[in-house]
Amino acid sequence: MLDWSNKWPPPRGIHRPDGRRRPSVLTPAGFVGAVLCLEPAPGRAEPWTLRNPAPRAHLRSLSTDRPDKTETPFTVDAGHVQVELDVFRYEHDRAMAGDVEQIREEWSVGPVLAKLGISHNFDFELGSEPYLEIREVARANGETRETLRQGFGHVTLRAKLNLRGNDDGRSALALLPFVQLPTTQDGLGRDVVEAGLAVPLSLTLTDRLELGAQTGMQWMGDAEGCGHHFELVNSITLGIDLSSRFSGYVEFWVLLDPDEADDWEGTFDFGLNFLVNDHLKLDAGLNVGVTETAPDWNPFLGLSWRR
Repeated sequence: MLDWSNKWPPPRGIHRPDGRRRPSVLTPAGFVGAVLCLEPAPGRAEPWTLRNPAPRAHLRSLSTDRPDKTETPFTVDAGHVQVELDVFRYEHDRAMAGDVEQIREEWSVGPVLAKLGISHNFDFELGSEPYLEIREVARANGETRETLRQGFGHVTLRAKLNLRGNDDGRSALALLPFVQLPTTQDGLGRDVVEAGLAVPLSLTLTDRLELGAQTGMQWMGDAEGCGHHFELVNSITLGIDLSSRFSGYVEFWVLLDPDEADDWEGTFDFGLNFLVNDHLKLDAGLNVGVTETAPDWNPFLGLSWRR
């Protein structure tokens, strides 16, 4: 379930003013209230802590925030570490602004999300982008102008608190706040602190089908660097077990700035997972923009591992 760069907060594509219908929006408070009424919360909870790690034989099934953008509500077992990594990620976007053709390409190598289980239902997470490269090209009247920026990306601090369903039941819910620090080099990001809250949900439909959803809001820096604005993020994903080791998913993701509701971003995402063993998983996927403001396409390859 991001990129670290496709994860939380999500990336923005080239802004293209164009009238579009505003998608429906669900607030985190309403989302939490609705889910907590679904069924009684199971009472099982073990006394594992950071100093008293969960025995390896008692670990929950490997659950990751990648490869889709919808996060998992399940936490890392107490006293254990989980690493989720993009081996490679590429993003491409093309737009026309009058007679000017604009192309934006982004390469990201090794963005990583490291998690540490603190207690039975709480973990701490650290995300970083070791190397990010953005190439922008503008073509008009036979002339081409190109800019290249590269260097270290963002550092993001996150924490996940599971509210229900970490072990048993057909539904699970969590709170996931984050703070993004202004650590980027060469103008790769905004030089302000950004923050937000995500509320991920998981519903088991059948033995093979699982529905995931997420709502959230984030306080992001303005492009001009003179303030902040709120954005709303919603997504829904359907996962299916294809075999004992292979699984797949399809997802729809939406980002909306209430002050610019006509310029919402939407992507259709899909991918595959391969479970090597109980503690190692490989994945690959593609995110496809379905609105003018979203990146056109975004392939990636990654892995997740825990100990």
